[in-house]
Amino acid sequence: MGALNSEHPLRRSNTMTNDLPPFSDLPPFTDVSAGKDVLAPARHVIGSRYVQSVKAYVLELTGLRKAIGPKDPSTKDIRTDRVFIKVDEDGLINRLVIK
Repeated sequence: MGALNSEHPLRRSNTMTNDLPPFSDLPPFTDVSAGKDVLAPARHVIGSRYVQSVKAYVLELTGLRKAIGPKDPSTKDIRTDRVFIKVDEDGLINRLVIK
């Protein structure tokens, strides 16, 4: 088998990703494919006391598939369909993070 050339099907560029802005130009927590801040509808929970039901509420508002609470186990892989709900020492939500 010869080396891959620019005409090889595996070498074709993906026009969808070529049209996206560089990551440095995106606002935090952006759905790259849609170009929108997917956590915006749920940001009002920041400052509220964390309770287990907040996870379902955040998922409902954002359309994401998985919410991880402060004491929930999780893997370290990077996933764009998962939101971490971070809390401070008083149990108040202080951040929502997609990672």
